[in-house]
Amino acid sequence: MAVSEKELVKAVQRLRRERNRIRDEHDREAKKRQRMKAQNKAAAEAGTPRPFTRPEIAAATRLVKRLSQKANEVDAKLETAERKLDHFRATQLTPKRRLAKKILESPNSRFLFNSPTGGTARGGLQELAAGHKAPVAATGAPTDVNENLLRGLAAMVDTGVVLINCLTNGRHSNGSPHYRGKAVDLDLTSGLGARAIEAIARQHGGHRNFESDHIHIDF
Repeated sequence: MAVSEKELVKAVQRLRRERNRIRDEHDREAKKRQRMKAQNKAAAEAGTPRPFTRPEIAAATRLVKRLSQKANEVDAKLETAERKLDHFRATQLTPKRRLAKKILESPNSRFLFNSPTGGTARGGLQELAAGHKAPVAATGAPTDVNENLLRGLAAMVDTGVVLINCLTNGRHSNGSPHYRGKAVDLDLTSGLGARAIEAIARQHGGHRNFESDHIHIDF
């Protein structure tokens, strides 16, 4: 029986959650092991009994290694699942629909901004993912969105957390490139960081403008 896009998406999302859970556990156990070794070292320097035995340190080391190996195994499964999803979409969807879906499904995409004029960046991407134009709340006239903009956003969320405030939503100056799907506003608090965001944008033909209270990028 043919596998559906929904099933492929669920598989990718499940593996991403599993990978993140294992990585978090690995990081906790690695830090715990480091603290154990540091306390033993401090005790040795002070001439007092070490709080942790060698078998305890060895057990902690083995646990960290097992978690690292497990994380690598899940990473490999995730890579395979993502390739299957990408292949399915490459044969079934247009590039813009694929990119919009990828951005929406990324665990690094954040949509916290509420526009006073109505509409959201998430809503715009959802319309693009469905094969429609993006709504423009300020003008009421839907618009297409630049493919390089979507490629840039997809590359950003592949790299780190990005807060996407405005795509075609929000109120901007008359004739704004937002209303033509050629600009995006990102929040300064994006985990990826402004420097990395600007560098990735340039790779896809985007350039930041002069506005300093957010990251406005034209494509």
